[in-house]
Amino acid sequence: MKKGLSSLPEGFQTVAAIVGMEKAIELSKEFGGTTVYIPTHKTTTRHRRNESIKKDYRNGYSYSQISRKYDLSLVAIRQIISCGS
Repeated sequence: MKKGLSSLPEGFQTVAAIVGMEKAIELSKEFGGTTVYIPTHKTTTRHRRNESIKKDYRNGYSYSQISRKYDLSLVAIRQIISCGS
């Protein structure tokens, strides 16, 4: 870990190592004493992926092409596109 991180609480040292000391302090000021939920990487990227799927469909890609591109089933592609396309 970087110099100065050892002065932080153990669980917060990893946060500071990832985002930097200044940003960690900002997070502490903003959210200190609260519980913050951090979604999984898969969850955070799903919305962006689904928007890309809808865009591909609007641009004329077939369900099969989209299915192969995103490695999803045809049923999953149809469900994503039918939700607010």
